[in-house]
Amino acid sequence: MSSKTKDFSIKQKNTKNQQKIAIPLYNNRDCGNSVSEFGCDKLKIYLNKDQFAWKKERSKGWGQKTITKDSGITEQFFYNPPALGFNLDISKDERTQEEYLSITTNPSKIFHSYQLTNDPDLITEHLGKIEIHLKNEFGMELDMEKAKVSRLDLAHNIQLNHPMADYANVLNSFRAKRQIGKTHDDSFYWMNKTRQGIFYNKHKELSEQGITNIPENLVRMEYRILNGGGIETTYKDNRLSTILLNTDAESTNSASISCLNNLSGKVCLNISIISGFDIGES
Repeated sequence: MSSKTKDFSIKQKNTKNQQKIAIPLYNNRDCGNSVSEFGCDKLKIYLNKDQFAWKKERSKGWGQKTITKDSGITEQFFYNPPALGFNLDISKDERTQEEYLSITTNPSKIFHSYQLTNDPDLITEHLGKIEIHLKNEFGMELDMEKAKVSRLDLAHNIQLNHPMADYANVLNSFRAKRQIGKTHDDSFYWMNKTRQGIFYNKHKELSEQGITNIPENLVRMEYRILNGGGIETTYKDNRLSTILLNTDAESTNSASISCLNNLSGKVCLNISIISGFDIGES
C-alpha cells in the first residue's frame, strides 16, 4: 500500500446519539486559492458477460426487479451493502441484449466524509476488497484485469472567503465552452451529453447529514465524465488500469484532471474578477 494512506483519517464510528465529526483536510487560512487535493468522487466499472461468473439467483441481501421495454422483458439484480460503499447491478445491455455487471463506488467516502483520495493504490485496494467480499459471500468470480470504466467523477474542495450565496450572480453568468448552464438550489451546472461540471455548497450538504467541524464556506467543484464514450475520448482508452494510472493528482498525463483544473480555475477567476472577492483569505 502507498505511504499516502497515512494522510487519510478514518471516520469515527458513531452511535445513534453521537454527532458525526469531520476531521479537517487542511488548515488553509494562509494559503490563498484552491485549498485541497484532487480526488475521485465516483467510479463506475463494468464487466461483460464473459468476464464474470455468478449463480443466477436472488441471494440474501440482493434485490431483483423485472423491466419491461419495447425490446422485451429483462431481469435486473442489484446488491447495495451500505457499510461496504458500493452498488452492484447485473442487467442486460439494451442494444446487444447481453448480460453485464457494473460496480459503482466512491473510493474517497470510505476514508472520510469529505476528504478525497487520488491514490491509485488505495482505490485498487478498495476494489480488491469488493471483489473478495463478492467471492466469499456469493461465490462470484470477477476478472478485474478486464474491467472498463463507464463513469468517473473527480472533485476539488475549495474554501471561500464568503458564503456561497454571495457569488451566485457570478456563477450564473459563467458559461463553459460548448456546455449548457443550469442552476438548481445551491448548485451550478455546466453540461453536455458526455461531461458535466458542478459547483455546489459542500458545507450545507455535510451539515444536513449531521456532520460537524466542517471548514467554513466549503464548496466543491466536480468534473464528471458520464459515460464510456467520454472516458475513451478523454483518455484514449477506458480500461480500469489505464484510468487508475491517470487518477493521481501528480500525474502529468491526466486529461480529466487537467479539465477539472481548467474549469475550477475559470470559475474561481470569474468569481475574483467580477465580484471583487478573493477565493481564499491571505
